[in-house]
Amino acid sequence: MVDVVFDALVAIKERGLAVLLVEQRAQRTVAAADRSHVLAHGELRLTLGPAEAQDTDKLVAAYLS
Repeated sequence: MVDVVFDALVAIKERGLAVLLVEQRAQRTVAAADRSHVLAHGELRLTLGPAEAQDTDKLVAAYLS
């Protein structure tokens, strides 16, 4: 089911539409999005692009800082 949702998101993106997605699968979401924002405790902690999807250390640090 997750694959179906992400396939649909890619199709929506290809049509030029914006999507706001709240998702727990951070790496996969970052890889699929033009930009991703990490929010923790109501604060913007980090903004990432697709090239940074595999930077697990950066993602974890944003949540724990």
